[in-house]
Amino acid sequence: MLKPRWRNDKHADSWMQTLERHAFPVLGDLSVDRIERVHVLAVLTPIWGTRPETARRVRQRIRAVLRWAWAHGFVTENVAGEAIDGALPAMPAVKAHLCALPYRDVAAALDTVEASRASPSAKACLRFVVLTACRSGEARLAKWDEVQSEAREWRIPGSRMKAGIEHRVPLSDAALAVLERVRSLRDESGLIFPSPARPRRPMSDMTLTKV
Repeated sequence: MLKPRWRNDKHADSWMQTLERHAFPVLGDLSVDRIERVHVLAVLTPIWGTRPETARRVRQRIRAVLRWAWAHGFVTENVAGEAIDGALPAMPAVKAHLCALPYRDVAAALDTVEASRASPSAKACLRFVVLTACRSGEARLAKWDEVQSEAREWRIPGSRMKAGIEHRVPLSDAALAVLERVRSLRDESGLIFPSPARPRRPMSDMTLTKV
């Protein structure tokens, strides 16, 4: 129901993983018209004070599903909305973000990563992020067909960019060397930096009986 609004499969997968892990154990067997405030609170309260960012995300996603159900007449109120604000404990203050690594220390940091037990793909991906100044998610989802070797460019399609516009990243000799280094890891996924982890099961479409 909400999936057509999302920009890509990665976002849809993130939604389902969050709900499967935190919401479905409590709400999964209930139709939306049987979900009450107490059920939503049972999902949120255990993680509200210990994992605030996750808790916010879980609430937003439950709320979005129930907003859709409310708009279509399946429920008479959104029980994940403001009505439960008073029952949720105060969230801890947001901690300060980590400082950026001074550029003089980058080479040593990369050497440390190279000496670690991380997978070859992960090591190369981090180096590629440093060399291209891209976001980690953009690099992790980068595909070989996005690389234009002759033009020395990496063309990230608009479907994977927040602004929805193709982004072109110039590739230095060092960045191209990283790509050459991982060419032997190429698999059927088409990802430049494939994960060595086992494949996840396919995501099924969200239904009204599962929030």
